[in-house]
Amino acid sequence: MPWIAPPVLIGLGSVCRRRLTDPKHGLFAILEGLEGYLPARARVHCFGVKGQALSRVKMYPWVASVDSMAADYSARVKARQAGISSTIAHRAAEMNRWMAAASRRAAPATSDQFRLGFNH
Repeated sequence: MPWIAPPVLIGLGSVCRRRLTDPKHGLFAILEGLEGYLPARARVHCFGVKGQALSRVKMYPWVASVDSMAADYSARVKARQAGISSTIAHRAAEMNRWMAAASRRAAPATSDQFRLGFNH
C-alpha cells in the first residue's frame, strides 16, 4: 500500500460532465469500480454530482459526501432569463430550493435496495 497512513477521505471528481450511466466513464461505473479497492475505512467525497444521481449514490456505503454547483448554475441561468441580477439572495434562495430537492432524493426510502460491500 503506497500510503504513509491510509486516507480517511478521498476526493473524486469533478464528475459533473460525465454521463451518469456510461458503462466505462460514468459516475456509477467509476463508483462500482472502486468497490474492494479503497483502503480500509476510507470513504469518498464526490465533486460535482448531479441531483438526479443522489437517489443511487446514497446506496454506496463508501460515499461520505457529495457537492454540486447545480444550484448556482441554475440561479445564474434563471436570473439571466428573468432579466434580473444574480444577487447573493437570489442564489441563496435557489440553493435552498435545490438542497430541499436533493435532501429528498438522498433520504433513505422504504424501497431502497442498499448495496452489500464485499471484502477482497
